[in-house]
Amino acid sequence: MFRKNNLLLVFGLILFLVSQSKGEIMTTILKNGITLIYEKDQRQPLLAIGIFSRYGSANEPEELAGITNIMQDMLLQGTKKHSAEEIATLIENAGGHLGVGSSYNFTSISLSIPKENFPKIKSLFTEILTEPLFPENQLPEEKNRQIAEITSRQDHLHSVAMDIMRENFYSDHPYGRLEIGTISGIKKITRQDLNNWYNLIYQPANLILVAVGDIDYETVRQLAEDLKFSKPIPTKNNFFPKDIPPLSNQLVENKVITVKSKFQQAYLIVNFVARPVTDQDFVRLKTIHLLLGSRMSARLFNELREKLSLAYEVNSFYPTQLVTSHFGIYLGLDSKNINLAENKINEILGDLQTNPPSEKELSEAKKYVRGLYLLDHQTVGRKMWYYDYWQVLKGEAAYDQKYLTEIEAVQPEEIRQTAKKYFSQPSLTVKIIPADEN
Repeated sequence: MFRKNNLLLVFGLILFLVSQSKGEIMTTILKNGITLIYEKDQRQPLLAIGIFSRYGSANEPEELAGITNIMQDMLLQGTKKHSAEEIATLIENAGGHLGVGSSYNFTSISLSIPKENFPKIKSLFTEILTEPLFPENQLPEEKNRQIAEITSRQDHLHSVAMDIMRENFYSDHPYGRLEIGTISGIKKITRQDLNNWYNLIYQPANLILVAVGDIDYETVRQLAEDLKFSKPIPTKNNFFPKDIPPLSNQLVENKVITVKSKFQQAYLIVNFVARPVTDQDFVRLKTIHLLLGSRMSARLFNELREKLSLAYEVNSFYPTQLVTSHFGIYLGLDSKNINLAENKINEILGDLQTNPPSEKELSEAKKYVRGLYLLDHQTVGRKMWYYDYWQVLKGEAAYDQKYLTEIEAVQPEEIRQTAKKYFSQPSLTVKIIPADEN
């Protein structure tokens, strides 16, 4: 019996080591509630480790919109033991890079560093994660910087048009706000709010620790299990993170919004309701985006800019969202071309609803996205980011390895059917024209 158990242990260890040498993605939920995602990658003596919270700006209270982004930026402004300058110097001297990020759906703190220097930075990384200071004297500067970023959007025609589209499409839904918040919300944020919000969303059950690179599993597991976060402080009910609600105000008829602006150029956006990342149409809509926009050989660029010279800027977009998303087309153009451009967009979309793309066109689009996707996975830092991205949005880090396979499986007739399903529905059109035009 003893010998049999030993053989089983040895066999299990061999399987474990083989799986690591293959670079398989391992996902484990630890005793403290943290989800650990790990992949061994020994191509270079480098590693990347990140802590991600499943809560982002779409989960924050509306009256404090912007608190998530400010909180993330201020994580690097010092701890109880180290100032911001000391942190920056220590990371730089170790040849590492420390970064923070936030989006509608998650937040992140990540470290990329040479393998040999990680042991002397590990305690500092843990300290930044668990003992942020949120210095009072830095908060006004951070708030002013974020307000300035929001205000500066009014100086860019693309930003103005996209903000109008988003606000009208999502209305009072959290996706209708900027990821970086609102000016009114930012002005109200206090240091105590930052502490409370941090303690609420940085709890083990909300966290994903992702490690990719030349580091062993046990080191990562021990790091994750040793993390100690402060317990949330009781606060008013509306301050707690909220689940992202479904979109209730779907388009029931075509809607056109025309806005006069200070810009000399015009802008046109045509936007349709689309499905979230969890829907079976997700990869088909992503493939349609590849056919229409995203590259110079795509239909929109080729027809509207190259052949007809109707626009100086043209593309399509389909954000990856947890709830109802949208599929849109935008053009920067001369106002005299708006009506013709709108007609041509309808022709292009109508053709896709009637005629499937050729095998050659579809194959070229798939090759393009495959190349970009693989190139963006060359560093351990980017692989780490993608694993969390899919863990949050699809509930599976390993979807990173399935995404291209699903794209490759999309057939021409599926493209036609999906285009008809969405582009025959009501749309929201935004037209930005110069103030001196009728």
